[in-house]
Amino acid sequence: FSYTENIEARLCFRSSDSIFEMSGTHLRFKGLYSDLCLPDDAIFVGISSNMLWYKSNHKLHALDHSFRPKAFHFPKLQHTISQIYEDKEKNIWINTVEDGLYFINNKALRSLIYDKQSGLLYDQVISIAKGFRGQMYLGNQVLSIMQYLSKGHLFSLPVNGSKVYSILAFNDDVLIMPS
Repeated sequence: FSYTENIEARLCFRSSDSIFEMSGTHLRFKGLYSDLCLPDDAIFVGISSNMLWYKSNHKLHALDHSFRPKAFHFPKLQHTISQIYEDKEKNIWINTVEDGLYFINNKALRSLIYDKQSGLLYDQVISIAKGFRGQMYLGNQVLSIMQYLSKGHLFSLPVNGSKVYSILAFNDDVLIMPS
């Protein structure tokens, strides 16, 4: 594989089982490709100042420059990635062939995504409100259950047969959920 990123004029390439990084006039041995234990469908798509990016099973993954996996949560991406670019604020821009441009704010690299795999009952959240004690209330138009996020955990509240199209939260934690 080979990939480049023009931010710091880095080039990483594989020769047989060895991986090298070239930066400016310096060539460094980075490790063995076989030691990475990547899935067979892994395709490297870019490099940024602190991560190497690859796609596997339609999902974007990241490794640090020592080839250790980095915690990074990004939804499945069905499209062909043509380039990953890092701007001077360390934001990531993902160019796709079929579906335009994705922008990931530098702060988002430390964020979490809540979906069915993490306990969300329905992926299509259409309403959200912040409660007085910091809970994030989540509603949808399909289930008669409202979920809320508190201290990183998801909880469910039945809503007596009503769909939660919108949520209004007041300072005393009274919620109005019109349906």
